[in-house]
Amino acid sequence: MPLTRVWDAPVRIFHWCFAGGFIFAYLIANVTDEDSTLFAYHTLAGYALAGLVLFRVIWLIAGTKWSRLSGLALNPKDLVTYMVGVFSKKHASHTGHNPATSWTLLAMLLCANGLAWTGWQMSNGLEIGEDIHALLANAFMALVAVHVGGVLFHSLRHCDGLVLSMIHGHKRLEHEQSIPARSGVALLMVAVITVGATLATSYEPATGTLRIPGTERILKLGSADDRGNRNAEHEEYDQD
Repeated sequence: MPLTRVWDAPVRIFHWCFAGGFIFAYLIANVTDEDSTLFAYHTLAGYALAGLVLFRVIWLIAGTKWSRLSGLALNPKDLVTYMVGVFSKKHASHTGHNPATSWTLLAMLLCANGLAWTGWQMSNGLEIGEDIHALLANAFMALVAVHVGGVLFHSLRHCDGLVLSMIHGHKRLEHEQSIPARSGVALLMVAVITVGATLATSYEPATGTLRIPGTERILKLGSADDRGNRNAEHEEYDQD
């Protein structure tokens, strides 16, 4: 069967950048203390992930055929049929997202939006969202575990190149036309990610500020109260 492009480049870039960004943010949040200067990298990752989520929501409307909301398999009956088929030799092939990954994608986007909102609230000194933020982060990690486990099981059971298709974008299909690569949007994404990574290198942990290269503009990360508390603790320690 011929190779058919199913996943455009922007979706594949989003997929792997979002996966890596979430793991990075989750690890920072769990291996460092909130008072640590390194914790602000969690905030930086959160901003980046929020931007990626915004892109994916837009791409649900403006993306290529199988990246759109209309391309998701969201019929509950199809989900039941798919789950039964996973454990049997018979399974229906899906050009785009199968029912399990369709529902998982929506659940992840909802969780990610909640994480972005509660994280923004916390960065502005509103501690009311802290417990919800932690709950959403753990729920998202559980979704990741289920997703990865399901994909691996599906791949080993049916050997249809599901994982590789999200790397090179192609599947072996008959009677299906390739979708556009959307290389222009992909190049723009790479440019934005590169600029963001460059900005991240100008972050100053001691002051919790991000200096915009080539300008006098300084972005402060975290609430003023948090920075004040850290400075006060450092001064008290120095006096002792």
